[in-house]
Amino acid sequence: MTPKGFDRQEKDGSTAYNGRAYGVVDTHILTMWSGSQGPTWMLQDTATGRVDMKAQCVSYAEESLWTWEDHIVVSPNGRYVISGPVVFDRKQKKGFCLDWDSSRDRKGISLTSVTDNGMAYGIVEESDPQVLVQVPLDTAEPKVLSPNTVLPLMQGDGYGLVTRHDPGEPLQIFVRPLHSSADK
Repeated sequence: MTPKGFDRQEKDGSTAYNGRAYGVVDTHILTMWSGSQGPTWMLQDTATGRVDMKAQCVSYAEESLWTWEDHIVVSPNGRYVISGPVVFDRKQKKGFCLDWDSSRDRKGISLTSVTDNGMAYGIVEESDPQVLVQVPLDTAEPKVLSPNTVLPLMQGDGYGLVTRHDPGEPLQIFVRPLHSSADK
């Protein structure tokens, strides 16, 4: 399943694997491969290994990718696949990364949910206090949200699933309407 140009590499006298699988989405597997251009994320066909889409996240150190903790999230209609800063639009057959960009003075964004129409929500990486954003994936231009915004964990048909967990209290789960007209 190793894509062309990402063969195993010699490291310290032994052959090292340079790819990692992160999860399966329908008939595709989300993988990350290290190469001369840096880390490349791919959606690969599970039956053939064919690369259908790829995205480069140039600002991520290779070592940090082996401890990737972001979950794979798919829009309810299956069009968008996100994981941290990695975005794939399966209809447009394109991938891109919302990672750190010094030329635009922008920090990376870790996405947590996405609607059918490509409105994603997430957190600006390394922000303290935490900065929440809304990102229309067609423009990839983030909009800062109010600090008291509760990001939806899952979305569908104008509604979002949110949770609340106060110390010493049971977990609460709510289904709430999304407020922005762009989300509907």
